[in-house]
Amino acid sequence: MNSFKTALRNIQKSSKDYGVYFFTLIIGVAIFYMFNSVGSQSFMETIVAPQSSSMKTLVQIIEMISVVVAVILGLLMVYANNFLIKRRKKEFGVYMMLGMGKKKVAKILSIETILVGAVSLTAGLLVGVLGSQFLSIIVGKMFEVDLSAYRFSFSVAVLVRTVVYFAIIFLVVLIFNAKTLTKYQLIDLLNAKKSAEKKLIKNTKLSVALFIVSVAALIFCYIEIGFRGRALSMREFIAAIIAGMVGNFLFFFSLAGFLPALLKRFKGFYFNKLNAFVAAQFGHNINSSAISFSMISVLLFIAICAFSVGFSMNGYLNNRLKNSTPVDVSAENVGGTVSDLLIEYGYEPNEIMQEYCEVPMYWSSQITIASTVNAAMDMAQNTFPYAKWDSFENVVRLSDYNMLEEMYGRKPIVLADNEYAEICDFDILGDILNEAIKRGNVITVNNVNLVSGYDKCVEEYVLMSGMTAAVGVMVVPDAVIDENADAFELAGSIFAGDYSEELLAVTEVETDGTEYSVLVGDNIFASIFDNLDEEVYEALYTTKTQVREDSVGISVSVVFIVLYIGIVFIITGAAVIALKILSDSMDSVDKYSILMRIGADRKMREHALFAQTIFNFALPLAIGFIHSVFTLRYAKGVLVAIGMTRMFSGTAVAVLVMILVYGGYCLLTYEACRRVVIGAEK
Repeated sequence: MNSFKTALRNIQKSSKDYGVYFFTLIIGVAIFYMFNSVGSQSFMETIVAPQSSSMKTLVQIIEMISVVVAVILGLLMVYANNFLIKRRKKEFGVYMMLGMGKKKVAKILSIETILVGAVSLTAGLLVGVLGSQFLSIIVGKMFEVDLSAYRFSFSVAVLVRTVVYFAIIFLVVLIFNAKTLTKYQLIDLLNAKKSAEKKLIKNTKLSVALFIVSVAALIFCYIEIGFRGRALSMREFIAAIIAGMVGNFLFFFSLAGFLPALLKRFKGFYFNKLNAFVAAQFGHNINSSAISFSMISVLLFIAICAFSVGFSMNGYLNNRLKNSTPVDVSAENVGGTVSDLLIEYGYEPNEIMQEYCEVPMYWSSQITIASTVNAAMDMAQNTFPYAKWDSFENVVRLSDYNMLEEMYGRKPIVLADNEYAEICDFDILGDILNEAIKRGNVITVNNVNLVSGYDKCVEEYVLMSGMTAAVGVMVVPDAVIDENADAFELAGSIFAGDYSEELLAVTEVETDGTEYSVLVGDNIFASIFDNLDEEVYEALYTTKTQVREDSVGISVSVVFIVLYIGIVFIITGAAVIALKILSDSMDSVDKYSILMRIGADRKMREHALFAQTIFNFALPLAIGFIHSVFTLRYAKGVLVAIGMTRMFSGTAVAVLVMILVYGGYCLLTYEACRRVVIGAEK
C-alpha cells in the first residue's frame, strides 16, 4: 500500500478533524509573518523614521516576542496533534490489524503532518503577505498618515524566518507523533473509545468546599489588587497574585464536582427540553479540562488587559499629540534665561528664530508648593507622602504668560487684581490643586491675598511634551510681582518659538545610505542642551520633531505589541477549547443519536449542541473578564499617577477584537461539531 496515497486519502477523509487545526495553522503563520514584517512595510517610513531608535526597538521587541510566540504555537500544535491521534486511535489499530507495523503507521502520520503543514504554511504565508498590506492601511489610518505613496511590500528575510521557525515546529511535531504511536499497544488503540475520563472529584461536599475556597481566594485577590494595589508592599502584592492563581485553578477544578448537582435543584430549568443533557455534557467538559480552562482564562485575561491598556494608551498619546506641538521648539533654563544660553554658544535668538517669546519665571519664599495646596494638605500628604512641600513654586506674570498663550494658539487667561491661576496638566496633582481651590485656598504675598480666578486649575502645558509636563506654574497679575519686587527673585525662563526659514529641513544621509530630513534648528538646540554640565545647568528642551517621533514611536510599538500578544493568546485559548470540544463531540455522536431516537427533533439537538459550545467558550472568557476588571482598576490608578486619565476607551477595541477572533472560533467550532454530530445522524 502506497504510504503517500494513504496519507492523502486520510487527510481528505479526516478533513472535519483537521478543520480547526488547519485554520489555526494558517492564522498562526499569517500572524507571525504580518508582525515580523513590520520593519519592512512602506507605510512605517511615513509614521516612524526607519533610522529612529523607536523603530529599531520595535523590530527588536517583535523579534524577541516572536520566539515566545513560536514556542506557544509549537505547544499548541503538539496539543492539537495529541487530540487528533487520540481521535484516530481506532483507525491506527485497524491498520496494525491489517499487518502494518508501528513504523509504517508513523510514516503515514508523518506524511499527513508534512502535507498539512506544507499546505497551511503556504496558505498562511499568502494570507500573511496580504494581511500585512491590510494591516499597513489600518495602522496608517489610525495615525492619519498620507497613504497616497503606499506601495506593496514583501520581505524575503521575514519569509525565510517564518519558514525556518515553522519547519522546526513541524519537526518537533513529527518526533512527538512517532514517540506517541510507539507507546500504544494494539489493544489500547482498538478500545480507545471505551476508555472514559475519570472524574476529578467524586465527593460533592468536597467540591463545594473547594469552590468556596476558590471564591474566597479570588475575592481576596480582587480586593487587594483592585482596591489596595498601590498601597501594597511587594510581598503583599505577590501574595495576592498567588491567591488569585490558586483561586482561579480551584474554581474550575471544583466546579465540575457540584455544578450538575446544583442545577438539579432547579427542576423547572433542569428538566426543560434538553437542559439536563447539556448540563451533564458541560460538567463532563469542565471535569476533563479544568487545567486547560484555568490556563485559557489567564491567557484571555492577559489579552483583554493588553488590548484595553494598549489601545487606550495609543488613543491618549494620539489625542494629546494633536495639540501638543504648536511650535518648533520649547525650552526652559533654571537659574538663567534661554536667550543668554543661546548667545553664550554663539546663536542670536532673533537670527535663528522666525518668531519666539520668552517668559521669565520667578520664585518667592512666600509661594511654595505647600501654600498652593495648603487647604488640601491632608489630601496632598496622603497622595505624596515623601514630597518636599517647601519647594518654591514657579511664578509668572499674567502678561508674560498670555504671550506664551498667543504663541501656542490658545486663549488668554483673565485675572482680577486679587486672583491667581494655577497651570497644571499633571492630573493627580491637578486633583489636589482643584480640591484646595474648592476649599477656598488663599495665597498671601506681603499684604496681598490672592484667591483662584478659576474654579479649578488650568489644564495647559508650558513646555511641549507627548506626556503630561507642567507640574505646577502659578500665574499672577503683573502688579503682584512688580509692586512686591523684594519678595521675588528671577528663577529662569520659558522659551518657545518657530525656526527661521534658513533652519528648516535639510537632507542628511545615514552610513547605510538611508536619506532622511532633519531640522537644522533641532540640531542647534541639541548641540547646546545635550552637552550642558548637569551640575552647573538645570535646563531642558523639547522639539516638535522629538515629541512627535517619541509619541508616534511609542504608539506604534504599543499597538503592534498588544495586537501581537493579544491575538496569539486569544487564538491559543480558542484553539485549545475548539479542539477539546471537537474531540468530545466526535465521541458524542452515539449520545445525540439516542436523543433523536427518544424524540428530540433536529432543532432541539442543534440548540443543545450550540448551548454546549457557547458555555465552553464563555466560561473561561467570563472568568478572564472578571479578572481583568479588577486588574484594570489597579492599572488605571498606576497610569493616573503618571498623568494618564480616561485611559480605557480602548476597551471597546478590545471587545471588538475578542468578538471577531474568539467569537469566530466559537462559531467555526459549532459548525464543525454540527456537521459531525447532527450530520452523522442522516
